[in-house]
Amino acid sequence: MYYKRKKGSVLPERKTFKFGRSAKMVKDDSSPSGGVEIYEISPFLQKAVAELDSIVNKRNKEINTSKILITRIEQLEKDVRAATNELKTLVKELEKEIS
Repeated sequence: MYYKRKKGSVLPERKTFKFGRSAKMVKDDSSPSGGVEIYEISPFLQKAVAELDSIVNKRNKEINTSKILITRIEQLEKDVRAATNELKTLVKELEKEIS
């Protein structure tokens, strides 16, 4: 993991995490010893990955939400411009009728 540090900071710019794998014996009739050793992912690593996934998904959702909001605002601006132009046209027509 890399960090952006201010110039002159004595804190490390990166950090490394190591997760061990746990060995587990599973019965297997085809092997001569009667079992096969399987290595499983560390539960701590699984939790860390799940947490990172939730953080990334939340950020992506926020980015998508902001894009949707910007699109809606732009559409509202177009609608207001169109309504304003229509009202100006109506006022001009009324002025012509009154004159």
